[in-house]
Amino acid sequence: MKRHLLLVSVIALLGWGLLSILAATPAAEAQEDDEDGGLFGIDIGEINLDDENLDEIHTYEGTASQASPNYKPGTTVTITHTKGTITVRCTDTDGLTARLQYTLEGDNKDKLKAYGDALGISTWASNYSASVKTRVPGLYSGVDSAKLALTIMLPTRASLVINGSNDWIQVTDCTGTIKASTRQNGIYARGNFSSFNLSASTGNVELSLAPESEITSSSRATASAGDITIYLPLTQSANLSASGSEVSIAHLVSGTNTPSKVTGTINDGGPSITLSAKGRIDIKPPE
Repeated sequence: MKRHLLLVSVIALLGWGLLSILAATPAAEAQEDDEDGGLFGIDIGEINLDDENLDEIHTYEGTASQASPNYKPGTTVTITHTKGTITVRCTDTDGLTARLQYTLEGDNKDKLKAYGDALGISTWASNYSASVKTRVPGLYSGVDSAKLALTIMLPTRASLVINGSNDWIQVTDCTGTIKASTRQNGIYARGNFSSFNLSASTGNVELSLAPESEITSSSRATASAGDITIYLPLTQSANLSASGSEVSIAHLVSGTNTPSKVTGTINDGGPSITLSAKGRIDIKPPE
């Protein structure tokens, strides 16, 4: 009887051991599958996320400059730069100087340098007129972006014609006339101007006239998608026409005055000043 019981116990122990081995085998295989990348056979070791496999972005900076020392103060200078910002500063200086500063980004160092070398600027001046132009080719393969800032230094007296396109225009401390246009980011001008013609397709237009300024010929400003702010001397006489979403004026106007349109004479009347904006128009005395 004891032998039968011992045999049964041995058989039972062997059976439980076999079942334990069979039960553990799928778990072990699943663990091995997980270690190999899971049941879908994805080998994590094949995916390299190191930075070395990503395209590295490089930055390349430089300047191009040119001067026309024989620029005659007061003559008309035409400035053309359609691929970046334009800054014009008038100071107590002689001649005309222009500098194109560029910052390039891309994943090809050789192409960045080649593109930088292809950028250029040209100036010329005579007794009657002057010109500044930039040379900007289309972006090369391997060059992702280009920031191109043109800065021009002129004598205080200058008549300006500025042709921008895809960025803002800024003019400071000039005396003379100004005509400027750009498609993007607006125009800011400060100085002693006798006439102005400013046009921005997007962005705002701001003109800050010096207290001693006097507009003597027809002038206009247009902001097709922005606001207009004009700092106009209280002594200015003009025939005004201003229309926008809202018009605010500190000057006394004899004529028609509604929240969105003001037409009439300022003081004794004089040259026409026409302002048109999609947004607000504010006419204030100089600060």
